Amino acid sequence: MIKDKKAQLSKTPLWIINICVLAVVVLTISMVVNTNINRQLETGNLKAQLLTKRVIYNPNCYAYSNPDLNNQVIVGVVDYEKIDSQNNLETSCFQNGENIGVKAVFQNKDYYYNKDYYDEIAPIAFSENYMEYEENYLVKYVNEDVFGFEIITVSVVGKK
Repeated sequence: MIKDKKAQLSKTPLWIINICVLAVVVLTISMVVNTNINRQLETGNLKAQLLTKRVIYNPNCYAYSNPDLNNQVIVGVVDYEKIDSQNNLETSCFQNGENIGVKAVFQNKDYYYNKDYYDEIAPIAFSENYMEYEENYLVKYVNEDVFGFEIITVSVVGKK
């Protein structure tokens, strides 16, 4: 009962091939998305990142708190008097005994927390046993009710 001598390809194998190709495409896209998410959520230096932000945003460190607003911290504004006071990082910003070294550069002046530790660890911080993180912040600063803009560079080194 063969009506046609031409060989016909059944439609069944085509949908199987289509499903396989679709599965490969979906798996490839999911792998690319997953790799991107993991790269963006890398948390190896999370502790160091939080410590650099503490210098800028914590009212015990450099953040400006407005006395007219019940000492409310104004985000992105630093107090020049706090920065210029001697050893602000040593006395009020970090707890004694923290195994970290912090260097903040403001108007070409260096301010340290645990300077000896920073000087010791910074050259070898590339090792996988240590963390190193540096971030630049463009901040508005207040100096006797005069506002200006400046870049503060904060570097943190320590053991992981």
